[in-house]
Amino acid sequence: MVDLIFYKLTHKHSRQHSFIGAFSVEPNYVLNINK
Repeated sequence: MVDLIFYKLTHKHSRQHSFIGAFSVEPNYVLNINK
C-alpha cells in the first residue's frame, strides 16, 4: 500500500525530478565532452 502511494507520488513528479536530474547531470556531461 505504501509502495503504491510512493509510486503515485514519484510518478506524478517524475517530470520535475528528471528536470532537476538533468540539471545536476548535464553540466558534468558537457564538461566531460568539452575536455
